[in-house]
Amino acid sequence: MLLRSVVLSCAALVLTAIPASAAITSVSVGDNYFSSAVKTVSRGTRVVWVNRGHRYHTITTRGWSVVLRPGERYSRRVKHGFRYVCIYHGSMAGRVAVR
Repeated sequence: MLLRSVVLSCAALVLTAIPASAAITSVSVGDNYFSSAVKTVSRGTRVVWVNRGHRYHTITTRGWSVVLRPGERYSRRVKHGFRYVCIYHGSMAGRVAVR
């Protein structure tokens, strides 16, 4: 009985930690562009970058960098805004703004 109470209490904590309206938005990564180049989101939104191009690209910002092969995707829940670039293609830049 005690174990069941502990398990139910832990499950309730996990469920309350996940926002019911956790938003998801995506950024298309193409050959030489991010679309949308600027995403304005709420804190806690999951941003998904999807490489729809034919080349390798990165999402690189201060503190982390991810390489995306053609067809790959990467997601990250955002807490604050940041700028990012593709280190392979200098003209590619984007920004996530948190309101």
